[in-house]
Amino acid sequence: MDAIGIKDRAEKQSKMEQEEAARQHFLKTLKRLPKGRYEVSLPWLEVLQPPANNRIIAEGRLRRTIKTLQSQNLLRDYEDVFHEWLKEEIIEPVNISRLDGLLCTYLPHRAVIKENSTTKIRPVFDASAKQKNGSSLNSCLEKGPNLVELIPSILNRFRLGTFGVIADIKKA
Repeated sequence: MDAIGIKDRAEKQSKMEQEEAARQHFLKTLKRLPKGRYEVSLPWLEVLQPPANNRIIAEGRLRRTIKTLQSQNLLRDYEDVFHEWLKEEIIEPVNISRLDGLLCTYLPHRAVIKENSTTKIRPVFDASAKQKNGSSLNSCLEKGPNLVELIPSILNRFRLGTFGVIADIKKA
């Protein structure tokens, strides 16, 4: 059962306490910005060292991604995704001088290409990337609830109705 994400009851209880603490953190740090967007601070673990500056890793991945996309004539499409995100304010430019003296973590990314998908090319970020003997961003954050355990009951309820509706989520 552990292999498919279903845990022992005693283990579940401490997980439930952690999930409640994460929920409280979420509620405490949730803000609505003037333009209507919501912002919440990351749920940092207190025990681990913060992730090291991984700019070198991110730049290396970026160079490889650019080289691969250029060889496939897909670099413009990939750039267009980021330009669209800028326009929609999903991402924002950061002035490097603002980062002086601050803890900074870069998210390496790569392109995922699916010819037969509604979204042909999309960036996938790697928050597990880390330098040798360092921490990754993922390892420094609370994990959140295990949603895998919910899948069997969701699938069973889906089958009860006469009609089922599914959707493909395009954006964050």
